[in-house]
Amino acid sequence: MLGMIFEQFVISAAGWSRSVRHACGRLVTRVARALFFASAAVGAAALFGCDASSEAAKPSAVLRAAEKPAEVYEVALVKALDAFPSAYEVAGSVAADERVEIASRIPAYIREVAVKEGDAVKKGEALVRLDDAEIEAAVRSAEAQVFAARAASRDAAIDAEKYARLYKDGFISEQDLRKANLKRDASASTLKEAEAFLTQAKNQRRYVVLASPIDGRVAKRLRRAGDMAAPAFPILVIESERAPRFEVHVPETRLADIKPGMRASVEISGRPAVGASVELVGSSADAATRTFLVRLQLDEGAQAAPGEFGRARFKAAEPARPAVPESAVAVRGGVEGVFVVRDGRAAFTWLRLGRRTGNADGSGDIVEVVAGLKGDELLVDRPSERLSDGDSVRVAEAPSNGASSTSAARP
Repeated sequence: MLGMIFEQFVISAAGWSRSVRHACGRLVTRVARALFFASAAVGAAALFGCDASSEAAKPSAVLRAAEKPAEVYEVALVKALDAFPSAYEVAGSVAADERVEIASRIPAYIREVAVKEGDAVKKGEALVRLDDAEIEAAVRSAEAQVFAARAASRDAAIDAEKYARLYKDGFISEQDLRKANLKRDASASTLKEAEAFLTQAKNQRRYVVLASPIDGRVAKRLRRAGDMAAPAFPILVIESERAPRFEVHVPETRLADIKPGMRASVEISGRPAVGASVELVGSSADAATRTFLVRLQLDEGAQAAPGEFGRARFKAAEPARPAVPESAVAVRGGVEGVFVVRDGRAAFTWLRLGRRTGNADGSGDIVEVVAGLKGDELLVDRPSERLSDGDSVRVAEAPSNGASSTSAARP
């Protein structure tokens, strides 16, 4: 049975193979015929389609497009900078040399606040007066305790002397004498404790009036008369006006360039820049911003008030690199670069760009060139998207601001 099935399978396979060969043969024949007739048509066209005396053939669409006049694009030239601005700028604010929070050392109601925000104060000047009713009551109570303890101590001392004589004469035992002496000593200790409480109560009087510890100005007034004063809750904030500081926060990448004693310039509230010296470079970063505190001491005579906004400029200790205006940067094929003008043509030059910063005259951003330029090239400013590598350029005029208006023509 299995032999018969295998024999039928072999016969079917052989028939299918013959069919495939026959079909392939017919296909090859048809292709050969098509090629023959195509060649014949081309030959006939070459022999009979035209001659030397016939009308000149019309140009193709590609040649007609090439013969069209070149399109002109109006652009401008800018010059690459030989050095990227190496100064590092960071925003900050003026801080007082000293900042003191005036708070009460005892819980009490505020009777009077003698100053307001902005007032100038002198060292030792009374600023706040607290209610002293409870303090005076505590003093009187302590005085009464001292009076009672002193009387008890004096009486115990007299008894101890009397018992000593009686013991000497043999009228009392040694135990009675010992008890009398113990009472005398206990009374003396009680008197000392009462005197200590009295001293402490009187010391509270010194905290009723809060005075300024420095010369300065009232920056904040946080409590008013009738409010409850308590330790660790400021009533006033006093800031010194002597030698103000300027504080900035810089990222870790810039911290290595800033050292104590380094000179810097600070521009505050749009006024002319003043000199400053780095006084402190923080050793720990802020947990939220990941930046480090840098404090600068402004030069003597600098006019600055705590809280004013400004910008500090540090000179970076790094090699100068060329730069280009950001308006000259173009993207071609996903690559950033500029069109450099050489011998009347715009050559697209690939660039590796770095940092960006604002131009000093406010004309736009400047981009650092890590690689690709020397820094003295003429560049096409705001190049058209249709401008390509190798396009011809023609300088139309040279404006007074240093840029040159040009025309870029595609050949």
